Amino acid sequence: MKFRYAFDFHSPYPIEDCVNMLLGYIPTKEYKTRWGLGMGVKLDDKTLIKLFKQDDMTYQVEITPRPRNSVIQRHIQAIGTLHAQDSGTHITGSAINHIQYSLLPIIAMMVGLAFGAIVLNLWFIIPFSLVVLGLVWLDIIQTTYLVSTYPQRLLERAGERKYKKDEDEAV
Repeated sequence: MKFRYAFDFHSPYPIEDCVNMLLGYIPTKEYKTRWGLGMGVKLDDKTLIKLFKQDDMTYQVEITPRPRNSVIQRHIQAIGTLHAQDSGTHITGSAINHIQYSLLPIIAMMVGLAFGAIVLNLWFIIPFSLVVLGLVWLDIIQTTYLVSTYPQRLLERAGERKYKKDEDEAV
């Protein structure tokens, strides 16, 4: 029941710029991370970004969506590493969900509806149950993908714009 999406890319920006872009240039608060006490921000009350400075060359990052009314999405998280290199920053990690126990009530409800439909001869409930279960799975897959691609969308595209700007200025 776990979906995992790995990311591994290079950003042309120095590590401190990548950290600031991930944090949205917002003043940070102290947050407990899996590595120790770090810094973080809540972006638009939807995403929690936490960073832990391992050393001058390496940061660890946690990205967690925080929707207000979702039982499922709060269990999806991207974990990664930012490592400084001569020509920018190398970012690696993956997003994974931890929703097995959160889905048990939903699956139990769907199985109960299907069993009730068979016993009561209400066959139209079975396709309805499958559609609802499919929508839940689609939401899980989409959120896992969006959380895992957030660093790359933010840091790699910004890098492309920087290179284009540098080329335009050189002409």
